[in-house]
Amino acid sequence: MEKQLRRSLTKQDRKRRHSKIVLTDRGVVNSKHRKEDDDESPKITNLSMLFLTEVAKQLSLIDMYNFWASFKQAKKAVDHLWISQRSLSLSPQVLKHFYPDCIELSSPYFHWFNVVYEIIELCGFLPHNRLRALDFEGCCSLDWSLFNDCLEENSVSVLGLFSNIEVISFKNCIVSSDDFVEMAKTMTHIRRITLTESLFHIYPEEVLTIQSVEVENGFKLKKGNTLNKNREKTLNFLATLFPELESVTLLP
Repeated sequence: MEKQLRRSLTKQDRKRRHSKIVLTDRGVVNSKHRKEDDDESPKITNLSMLFLTEVAKQLSLIDMYNFWASFKQAKKAVDHLWISQRSLSLSPQVLKHFYPDCIELSSPYFHWFNVVYEIIELCGFLPHNRLRALDFEGCCSLDWSLFNDCLEENSVSVLGLFSNIEVISFKNCIVSSDDFVEMAKTMTHIRRITLTESLFHIYPEEVLTIQSVEVENGFKLKKGNTLNKNREKTLNFLATLFPELESVTLLP
């Protein structure tokens, strides 16, 4: 997959990837736009939104460490994580309607929790945790129990990390009943859940072969079913898991 992506890169993309990235209060800019006499090291001030999809196109693996280190040094608290496993190319103008204090994570090569773990390590959410919302888009499998195991093995408090989460949303994701059960163990203050397009959306179809998912109370969602066909059972299932739940938005 990586080889195919490399072959698809244009000459301009290759040249841009090796450019130096500078982090400013306006976001991410290319070094060629800076003044030549500007010797000050790049700093992040009042940075409310990072578009890592765009950054990843230009940073090498070596540069990524410096990027995270700079972000950690800024000690910027984050309210909202938007986690995407699709290769998105959205401009800041398109994304301007999103929440302030939001980080977009786009990781086509790694499982989503590998990226989140980097955030935990370098941004230091604990013990001063302001994280209130989680957005997942295009994640073909969440494997929440595996994520919990990964954090516990590295002595990271799962309860501390997600203890303040109140809003969680999924779009084009596969979320199994087991994922919700695992989430309920650590995210005890969930108030709003949004599920868009389908609860068990197959993405990509050629990779996953899930035919159905069963939960303890007996209701089953087969491949291709939308949430509207199982609205009442889905709502009852979520309400049982999350006692503080105030609203659930189900969009076909």
